Amino acid sequence: MPVSAAASAREILTRLHDVMAGRNPAQAKLNAVVGIIAEAMDSEVCSIYLLREGVLELFATRGLAQEAVHVTKLALGEGLVGTIAEDVEVLNLDEAASHPDFAYKPETGEERYHSFAGVPIIRRERSVGVLAVQHSEQRKYQDVEIEALQTVAMVLSELIANAGLIDSAAGGSNRPQSTAAVRIQGQKLVEGMGSGFAVFHQPRINIEHTVAEDIDAERHRVYAAFDKMREGIDRMTRDAEFGVGGEHVEVLATYKMFAYDEGWSRRINEAIDSGLTAEAAIERVQQRTRQRMRQIDDPLLADRMHDLEDLSNRLLRIVSGQMGTAAQLGLRQDTILIARNLGPAELLEYDKRRLKGVVLEEGSLTAHVTIVARAMGVPVLGRVRDVRRLIGEGDLLLLDVVEGNVFVRPSSAMEEAFEA
Repeated sequence: MPVSAAASAREILTRLHDVMAGRNPAQAKLNAVVGIIAEAMDSEVCSIYLLREGVLELFATRGLAQEAVHVTKLALGEGLVGTIAEDVEVLNLDEAASHPDFAYKPETGEERYHSFAGVPIIRRERSVGVLAVQHSEQRKYQDVEIEALQTVAMVLSELIANAGLIDSAAGGSNRPQSTAAVRIQGQKLVEGMGSGFAVFHQPRINIEHTVAEDIDAERHRVYAAFDKMREGIDRMTRDAEFGVGGEHVEVLATYKMFAYDEGWSRRINEAIDSGLTAEAAIERVQQRTRQRMRQIDDPLLADRMHDLEDLSNRLLRIVSGQMGTAAQLGLRQDTILIARNLGPAELLEYDKRRLKGVVLEEGSLTAHVTIVARAMGVPVLGRVRDVRRLIGEGDLLLLDVVEGNVFVRPSSAMEEAFEA
């Protein structure tokens, strides 16, 4: 293996680029991919499992029995592969069989291999497969090897999604299953009341190209995006319409500090050095941040990680030219904003005259968006489950955070009682 993670990944991605650009069927491409990875990592086994019809199916392998391809299947949470996919976490083992989640599949012929490393293949923040390598000797894989695998897994997500090989994401539609009036409960984050029509924030960007054609050009693109992002944040924090004192001032100062953090920009440039496009490099660093967030119990640190998530989304939108959040499109009427989570600057982008409240799938009392919303006087209801199943874009909502409720598609009588 080369001495750096960037060099390791770049060696593999250079060869993958030609495979992905070819006209061969998707199965032939995956067969070539496992061979390339196995050779580059000097690995006896390299396998790709994809999520199909709710189970993980062995789709391609170099080293395991070919008869097991499309035959070996694992449920989410079953075996090492199922555990990686369910937890969206890396496993790196010097003796696979000793792990409590190990599940022996005799048709694969894997009994002679001891060491095992697997990384999730992630698409739109959910695991859609697993990339795994195995050796007969007992050893832990080096960090440089794991990092290279994670970078390659990100590129694989583009290939398999474009080929339609994986299950479509659940909850892709913003239409609810029912049109009846419903009351949903949540956690009181910022008390207040408001009525308006549901608008989904939708900050996620679809990354269309992951492998860079010209690394220097990608680096210049990300430098320009950083400059534009920082200018926008300076302007936004300067023009924010609330008082000069309070917690929100410190929150925005911390947020601005993250925007200028050289460590963050350096990590993105290192990802570009590995052969990724600017968009893919930002997403790769963002994936690492999410992995750390899942391991953090400290609420303060978790809030700061959410700030980085917000900044990453902002940088990704700028570099890709996909600026289509609801804030950029503009609010056309009184609005209750719906989001999984929000960063403080994302909230500030919205027209305060039209923004009557926020409903979050996540959120907490100490979250930075909560502190800024309180300073803005915008009521926020958090920890609201099944938002996308129960609320549709454009539905009328009555938000009563005093009681911890949001009423969806209310009747005329409910509207009159709310306004009384």
